[in-house]
Amino acid sequence: MRVTVAVVIPTYNRAHCVSEAIESVLAQTVPADEVIVVDDGSTDTTPEVLAGFGDRIIVIRQPNRGVSAARNAGIARATSEWITFLDSDDVWYPNRVFVLHRDVVKSECGVHVANFEVTGEGYHRNVFQLNKLAAPEGSAITYSDGVAVSRRVFMPMSLAVRRDLLIDARGFDEEISFAEDLDLA
Repeated sequence: MRVTVAVVIPTYNRAHCVSEAIESVLAQTVPADEVIVVDDGSTDTTPEVLAGFGDRIIVIRQPNRGVSAARNAGIARATSEWITFLDSDDVWYPNRVFVLHRDVVKSECGVHVANFEVTGEGYHRNVFQLNKLAAPEGSAITYSDGVAVSRRVFMPMSLAVRRDLLIDARGFDEEISFAEDLDLA
């Protein structure tokens, strides 16, 4: 069984880094079915950068309304069964979509949270290890209290949600300007 996957990338004035995020999605070992970039009213050269990708991505341009509105615009445009998120200053390892496919075909889950690493000058942290979640590399674990787990490790770049559940939840709350991702969790 193959599931369809959309990637929603909200961006605002990120001409300097959005290409790297998009390239990390286009370089997946299992390709995403839709790559939707929502330009939330950028005033820099982000529109020109996005145009350079041609028809490899879907671009939505809207007036600046915030990251929640941008993510919701991507959700509304997506037709795939699963929707994933990537912020325009983050990148995925090449197997992100493969891991999603591998895990969701084995279970009836509606939310998939992938492990991720936070790196920077002088540090490198595996988020599952930091949160004491037992998820051996190359395998998946189903937790009976998915809400508790997702609140501990939730970051948009690690999240995939079945489209029907996002629609039922009405997406991200556009009135919240801080921690809107935790609100969705």
